[in-house]
Amino acid sequence: MVEQKGMKQGKFPWKWIVAIVLVIGIKWFSVHHPSVERYYSNGVYPPLARLLRTLFGWLPFSLGDALYVLLPLTVIWWLVRWIKRMLKRQLPEKWGILVLKQAGGFALTIYICFYTLWGLNYSRLGVRDVLKLDVHAYETAELVTVMEIISSKLTAEAALVNEAHRDSLKKMRFMRAEVQKAYDALSKTIPELSFSNMSLKRSLFGRVGNYTGFSGYLNPFTNEAHLNRTIPWFYQPAVACHEIAHQIGISSEAEANFVGYLSCKSSPSAIFRYSIYYDMFFYGMRELRRRDSTLAKGFLENAHPQVKKDRAAYKKFLDEHRSVLEPMVDSFYDAYLRANEQSSGIRSYDEVIGLLMAWYRKYGLEAI
Repeated sequence: MVEQKGMKQGKFPWKWIVAIVLVIGIKWFSVHHPSVERYYSNGVYPPLARLLRTLFGWLPFSLGDALYVLLPLTVIWWLVRWIKRMLKRQLPEKWGILVLKQAGGFALTIYICFYTLWGLNYSRLGVRDVLKLDVHAYETAELVTVMEIISSKLTAEAALVNEAHRDSLKKMRFMRAEVQKAYDALSKTIPELSFSNMSLKRSLFGRVGNYTGFSGYLNPFTNEAHLNRTIPWFYQPAVACHEIAHQIGISSEAEANFVGYLSCKSSPSAIFRYSIYYDMFFYGMRELRRRDSTLAKGFLENAHPQVKKDRAAYKKFLDEHRSVLEPMVDSFYDAYLRANEQSSGIRSYDEVIGLLMAWYRKYGLEAI
């Protein structure tokens, strides 16, 4: 019996070797951006993502959210189990090494699964390369020109939207159908951004998200997109189209914002178009305010009454849900983004305006 145990302990650690080789391989591959774009983001990832959405998209609940609940519970159970053994003085020989092995094995598994199932998209060339956009510094006068057309489009859509449009957003079935229509319309002009096998779910953590600052997210392990259904209704189409952009492999937050914009503005639904022009209007406002606060104030003063009303409602919503958790979550997410090739961190969302300016320079105002 002792001899068999010794043989088991002396067994060659194939699992560890394979795991470490995979991690090294992922890190090596991730620095070769053209290869990631060609072989992963446009090769392995699309069918893999469609498979995950096919497997889990039909479920009436979010499997990804269930996993997020299970993960900390598993960690707590593991810690309690070791603490109990410690208190009972039943720790095995070399227990410290065993703990490190278990924790390390778990961490390696999560790392490999994350980057294989979605995370390698952080190392792709991205939308600006696919769409051949020349993103560089722009003058304030250019920004004002684009803001004028966005403001005009927002005003036009605000005049079309009625309460029936807003009420329709309360139905998740409508939301899914309209998001698909938006991407179907976009794919007619940009086939590279086509999308199928819908998997858009209501987040189980919506009310928690209001206090931590998130309105939507993608679960990289199940490829389910999640929408916080407790945020103001008019804002939800823009968020939903942003999260679908992540589903099709757009990792950059700025680029996901931009693809969300391209799809949402292509929608046959007025409330979808209103949602995205509202979103882009205030992204542009933030940039314009940094450059010329007087000009920014003028745009806001001349906005459609419904835009002002929605802006006031959204600000009230944010004020009612401020908490000490939000800046902590923001700091964590900022560090996460910086660690995954988004050097601007959480401010990268605002860089969508740079992409919009490049789009304007390439295709003109009519494309806005």
